[in-house]
Amino acid sequence: SCSAALSTTMRPAVGRSSPVSYTHLAGFQAIQTKGGNALLLSLGTDNSLYVTAESPGLRTGWARSNLSAAQAAASFGGESGAVCKDFTVAQQPDGSIHLAMVLAVAEQNDRLFLSLGNSDADTSWIDSPNWREYPYDDPDHPRSKVQITDVFISEASDGEYIVVDVIRDPDSAEKLIFRYYIDTSRENGYAWRAHDVAVDIEAGRYRSCLGRKSRQGSYAVDGIYTSGQVNGRAQLIYAPLFNVFDPSLPPNPDRLRLPDDSLVPDALAACRQAADNTSALYVAAGDGLYYFASDNQEDGATAEFLTRNALFTGVRSLFAFETGDGSVMVWGLNADDQIFLSLIHIFVGNRSYREH
Repeated sequence: SCSAALSTTMRPAVGRSSPVSYTHLAGFQAIQTKGGNALLLSLGTDNSLYVTAESPGLRTGWARSNLSAAQAAASFGGESGAVCKDFTVAQQPDGSIHLAMVLAVAEQNDRLFLSLGNSDADTSWIDSPNWREYPYDDPDHPRSKVQITDVFISEASDGEYIVVDVIRDPDSAEKLIFRYYIDTSRENGYAWRAHDVAVDIEAGRYRSCLGRKSRQGSYAVDGIYTSGQVNGRAQLIYAPLFNVFDPSLPPNPDRLRLPDDSLVPDALAACRQAADNTSALYVAAGDGLYYFASDNQEDGATAEFLTRNALFTGVRSLFAFETGDGSVMVWGLNADDQIFLSLIHIFVGNRSYREH
């Protein structure tokens, strides 16, 4: 089994790693080019999707580009009020960059756009990304209005998984979510394939991320971690994206818990492990950081407590990635608009993966 130890290198990020003001951003995600330069994606105050690219040759060191404005103008015929309400980005093991965004106009269906397979070496695509729309097409669940609440793209090397959450019934006072995964090949004639959540979760009161628990045998498939509240009680579950034995049936969820049942997760981050595509799960809750090893995600599993620090209070965004030396970098954005960094060393038994 795996355990984790927190290094003493946890700190707020300062200086060149904080090139723009992050105050009031509706979203914030980051990836890296093949040359090691950062690409910071965010929603601006004008409700457009921007990428701020680290550009050492420029005087400021950064260049900002609007990724959504041209597509919004083309898709809505110049209609005023078109906004980018959500987005996500994922970087595949081969370095390619996948993007998703949601464009919206009041009183109309939200519209999903994907830009897949962008190069991490030649980033000229930033100036004119190739977006493709995937209109809502589920014939079994007609909706008075399609309201998208979240989008996810996995980073697995053995398959591409894109997940979209919508409001189950826009006319209901209780805004529960309904979940889809997107089949870009339209194998059965439709792109939107239903994959509902295992418990009722209210929109705006949950967090999700894609990953994969271990111990699935020969039928490994990505799943989604979801935390939220139901009747005031914290919920944290993992569920495969579909039932591999019968996709028409819902998959069985695993209910995970923090050491203190009163804690409600503020943010989740799944760290994809390159060796086998499984993921460890990191959870920020209260002012603490918690850890589920990939082999500690069966039903009823309890997280390992890592550390407590004021920087973890009210985390809005959390990210985790392998550094290549047996360590994991966990970083995020907290309620005070501080970016923090934390280096985690992973151990198996008494033996550290990290070379000293």
